[in-house]
Amino acid sequence: MADIGRARTPGAPDTDGRARTPGAPDTDGRARTPGAPQAHNGAAGVRALPSRKPLDHRGLLWVDVSDTIYFITIAAAERGGTMLIDNADTIMNAARFYQDKAKWFLYLFLIMPDHIHMLVRVPPTSQLSDVIGHWKSYLAIQKGIRFQVNFFDTRIRDAAHYAEKWNYICQNPVARGLVEAPREWKYVIAFDPATGEEREHR
Repeated sequence: MADIGRARTPGAPDTDGRARTPGAPDTDGRARTPGAPQAHNGAAGVRALPSRKPLDHRGLLWVDVSDTIYFITIAAAERGGTMLIDNADTIMNAARFYQDKAKWFLYLFLIMPDHIHMLVRVPPTSQLSDVIGHWKSYLAIQKGIRFQVNFFDTRIRDAAHYAEKWNYICQNPVARGLVEAPREWKYVIAFDPATGEEREHR
């Protein structure tokens, strides 16, 4: 029976009684790193594929998230369509509602045909995943606007990273060939962090 999952001492006899040279090919023809455990194989010798873990949007325990700004991407349930800009007024009104109710603070919010980008901060008493999840659920249940189950988030590290993501978001419609200049894209909201009022994004 194969010796599966245990570390092998370099030069120690294998289960067939033969000493193994460190780094020499194993019985499956692959070189093995000394001390590395053997991989598990599935039925009929087929390697089992790892299961994909759900994304974890919880803040790290050692990170002060009270002033953390996130770069968020939310994708429509069906990529490649125009459902989001077809419902842009509804989506932007829902974003403004969350802003007015202090459920989040938006710096920049831009709708593409099949996904949304935003720079956002949530209250320190809230979980990012809860805020985004509830907002998506409202649009799905009340308005029939459906998104993919998860979303992608990146913590903004510093001012340079913030400027990079701001520019990326604004240039997204240009890069996709939808407009020639960022100011021509109308499915966008920006807020002044000093006043909380809407402002021009470019």
